[in-house]
Amino acid sequence: MTQTWHNLLFLHAPVEPESLRSFLPPSIEPDTFDGQAWLGVVAFRLSKIRLRGFPEVGLVSHFNEINLRTYVTHQGIPGVLFLSMDADNPLAIALARPLFRLPYTPANIEFDRGSGGISFTCERTSGPGMGAQFKAVYRPQGPVYTSCRDTLDYWLTERYCYYGASADHTYRCDIFHPPWPLQRAHASITRNTLAESLGLRAGPMEPTLHYAHKMTALIWKPQRVR
Repeated sequence: MTQTWHNLLFLHAPVEPESLRSFLPPSIEPDTFDGQAWLGVVAFRLSKIRLRGFPEVGLVSHFNEINLRTYVTHQGIPGVLFLSMDADNPLAIALARPLFRLPYTPANIEFDRGSGGISFTCERTSGPGMGAQFKAVYRPQGPVYTSCRDTLDYWLTERYCYYGASADHTYRCDIFHPPWPLQRAHASITRNTLAESLGLRAGPMEPTLHYAHKMTALIWKPQRVR
């Protein structure tokens, strides 16, 4: 599958590794940077979603999304674990949940690009944590750069697989894209209860913010891992 992501806000905050244990599938471990685990909120718009070799299908080829994620490792392979994924396309949600082992839930999302920045508002309309909200206006600051290995920026953003689970099995889905063209970001966040709705609480420090204008990715079919 290919898809393009637009106007991404990455918001990251530290969290105690032990607080994540109950959310992790068997054999998946929290990944840490200098002993610290992290929660990430990523808000963006998707477009040009299609299976390779097939044309776009208008009803599922674009939508808005915000996800809450953390960082994990399995047999030395680092990746992402999605704790929640809110989207405003019911058909895409119905397809992605079983095919890609993703915890999508429906939400009302408003995405608007204006002169003052990008306004992103979300309210979850069903599922676990129903009523969870996120509301922010964000914009990029400073030049575009590519993060360097062994830095926190690289560790938070350069992830090339995600892990998912069913009742009996754990899956890994490989992803390929070029290095992220990152910028620092400014965000005015007036509401964020995504982690709180699941019983998680981030640390007290100010969140780390990044922006990326656009990225096209290739996504493979999830494979069962031992």
